[in-house]
Amino acid sequence: MDARSYFILVLAIGSSGCSGYYGQRGITSDDASQKIPAMKKAAAQNDRGAMPEMIKALDSDDPAVRFYAIQSLERMTRESFGYHYFDETEGRRDSIQRWQQWLNEQNPPASKPANPTSKPLSMIVW
Repeated sequence: MDARSYFILVLAIGSSGCSGYYGQRGITSDDASQKIPAMKKAAAQNDRGAMPEMIKALDSDDPAVRFYAIQSLERMTRESFGYHYFDETEGRRDSIQRWQQWLNEQNPPASKPANPTSKPLSMIVW
C-alpha cells in the first residue's frame, strides 16, 4: 500500500465516527437536547455568565426550554418576576422585560473613560 492510499484509508476510518451534529452545542444551541442540560449544569454551578442565554430562552417556542430556563434562573436568583413558562407569548412579555431589566442592572454597560485619549493603565510604562 502506497502512502497516498494509506492516508485515504486513515482519513476514511477517522471520519467514520463523526456524530454528524454541526450546530452549536450547549446553552447557545437551538436544540433543546443540548440547551436544557447546559442550563441545568449552569444553574447547578451558579454560572451567572449563562444568565443572558437563559433569559433569551424564556421566549423560546419550546415550552420545555422555557420551563428549564425559568427553573434555572429561579434556582440561581430565588426570583421569578411572575414568569410562567406555560403562558402565551403576550402573557410572558412583561416578565421577560423585567428579567432583561434585572440583568441590565446586574451588568451595567461599561462607562467610557473621562479622557478618551489617555492610555489604559496596562499601557503605561513605569
